[in-house]
Amino acid sequence: MAFHDVTGEMVLFGGLQPTFGAYADTFTWDGEQWAQLAPASAPPARGGAQMVYDSQRAVCVLYGGTSPSAIGGPSFSDTWEWDGSTWTQRTTATAPLRSGRYGMAYDSVRGRTVVYGGVQSTMLLGASNQTWECDGTNWLLRNPGANPGPLDGPAMCYADTLVKTILFGGFTPVSGTLTNTTWAFDGTNWTTVPIVGGSPSPRYNARMVFDAARAVCVLHGGVTAAGLVLDDTWTFNGVTWTQELGTSPGPRHSFAFAFDRLRASSVLYGGRNALAGGATTTLQDTWTNGAIYAPFGSGCPGSFGEPVLRSVSGPRLGTTFTASLFQLVPSFPIALIATGFSNTNWLGQPLPLDMTSSGIPGCSLFLSPDRLDVIGASSGVGTLLLAIPNDPYFLGVTFYQQGFSFELPGFNAFGGVLSNAARAVIGN
Repeated sequence: MAFHDVTGEMVLFGGLQPTFGAYADTFTWDGEQWAQLAPASAPPARGGAQMVYDSQRAVCVLYGGTSPSAIGGPSFSDTWEWDGSTWTQRTTATAPLRSGRYGMAYDSVRGRTVVYGGVQSTMLLGASNQTWECDGTNWLLRNPGANPGPLDGPAMCYADTLVKTILFGGFTPVSGTLTNTTWAFDGTNWTTVPIVGGSPSPRYNARMVFDAARAVCVLHGGVTAAGLVLDDTWTFNGVTWTQELGTSPGPRHSFAFAFDRLRASSVLYGGRNALAGGATTTLQDTWTNGAIYAPFGSGCPGSFGEPVLRSVSGPRLGTTFTASLFQLVPSFPIALIATGFSNTNWLGQPLPLDMTSSGIPGCSLFLSPDRLDVIGASSGVGTLLLAIPNDPYFLGVTFYQQGFSFELPGFNAFGGVLSNAARAVIGN
């Protein structure tokens, strides 16, 4: 799974089926729902593949993956690109050895897709210690002086603020050992990162993404050497690992994980979990990690246009959340922002509620106004400051907001107009 900046959607491809075989379908996620697409061409079915977004060429890059055969087999070595509407296979002069369950990240500064480790076949014991990069034209084998060693299922992401690819964990099949060492690749060499404090426990088949809104790598889940499936979430700022508390997607491994740059939220889909007796279950739930502020609905025109409610970022624990109301009547020093916990019902009335009979023709109320804040306004802009407690109890709480702009005398019977609405989710 990867986020496509141009379309503003998550793109998900393939994955192992609950029993045997794999999928070859393509889905997109718009922040609210999944939609299955029917592109003219698509890669063959596979599991154990990863995908990143090449921001310089505006394509999602998918490489390799594990065999869908019930008895296992050689991994794939093909490269495919998603341009927002269809898949195209990329033919390169050189390519990594067949590989699945590798680590993958996109170095946005150098314009390179980086692949590390992985297994050549699910029938053979062993893992790769090679570092490959794709520049959009060809795959290049790198030869750093040191590397993390042969690894199956490492977690990897590119940290923009560190200007490095970060790798954590992984399994060494020959020795049967797991690692919890943190490595960084600067485009030339791999180096171990000195960690202040503790680290996540050793694991493999975890996933990690870079949360650009918080400037941290986010790691979730994975499997221990004893086969225990983990449900912890950690963040890494380049120096310190910190465990996140609060709501969790639960124990899982081998899931899809990517950062939604439009909605500033990490998105997790599916994966596998172990059941009693050693059996596994395949999951199909969707989770987000991070604050969300998603506008919806439409306001109605006032004297200076339709009032617009928006925020540059969602509400986060331990911070002051800011929402702004634009295109107000400049002569009024105040405006209102209503906050509520329902967008379906208010005092027995279904929402949205047509406000024409209340003297605001063409306007709709989209939420239950459980709280009303009077905000100061200047030059047609009003701002609400809302302190969010630094308490995991509030993590994941959803609320809704809508603005009210006072109008010039005689404009309408109510004396003002409503803005669009927004759905907010409190995140880390």
